[in-house]
Amino acid sequence: MSSRNTTGAPTSDDTPENRHKKCTKCGVEKPLDDFHRWSRGADGHRTQCKACRAKQHDLASTPRREATAARLAASGSAKTKTCSGCSVEKNVVEFSWCTNKGRGRLPGWGSRCKACRAAKNREYRSKNLQKLRAVELNWSRENRGRVSKSNKRQYEKNKAVRLAYQQKYRQENPEKVQRQMRQWQLNNKAAVNAACNMRSALKRSQTPPWAELDGIKLFYEEAQRVTAETGVPHHVDHILPINGKCVSGLHVAENLQVIPACENLSKGNKLLDQHADA
Repeated sequence: MSSRNTTGAPTSDDTPENRHKKCTKCGVEKPLDDFHRWSRGADGHRTQCKACRAKQHDLASTPRREATAARLAASGSAKTKTCSGCSVEKNVVEFSWCTNKGRGRLPGWGSRCKACRAAKNREYRSKNLQKLRAVELNWSRENRGRVSKSNKRQYEKNKAVRLAYQQKYRQENPEKVQRQMRQWQLNNKAAVNAACNMRSALKRSQTPPWAELDGIKLFYEEAQRVTAETGVPHHVDHILPINGKCVSGLHVAENLQVIPACENLSKGNKLLDQHADA
């Protein structure tokens, strides 16, 4: 499998079986199999482990169950039933409501409690993991439009949280990110070449005839010198981005500055506040 992004996507020598990641909830580093798969995740998996998500689900569902039980008790219709899985008598709110649509049966509470149904579903999924993944993959391919729209909605809804997580991940795992980026570049040479050529063409179009090329060269030499002395990668940054959304600067010495690479990459083509106010 080839690398897909810079925030934890699998590489050819980085299979899920030998990969680990830290749960953002409990802070414990666990095998990747302890995290649910999630196509919109930065590395294809959830940020919280399965155990933490189960606890969170229980905490969220408990108030609803209690509210439902109180409502049934107040209406005088509260009752219990025995689970066919664990043979324990429980309140009906511990069972899922089944519409039985298309089954020729009347709607009613399920025969197994929610806990037993969840355990049975987990067991079935563990035994048929490859089959279910193939079904999910085929469905995604046949419904690319729906998947794309859903991904866009989720991205816009959680954009700030997602970007903050990615930035934090890059800061905590710089070597891993660089290794994965190099692997991605090796596997996508055409895309890298196209991006470099586009960037070069953009610089040429934003370089006026009166630009002092020797002055521009000094900034790139300074970036190399600072990088060699400090050991921290530095880039030559355009103060006013040359491909900004609202305003674009020129590729001239007056619009250049030497800053740390991490700061330049996080800035992107955004105009920083101190320059926007100027």
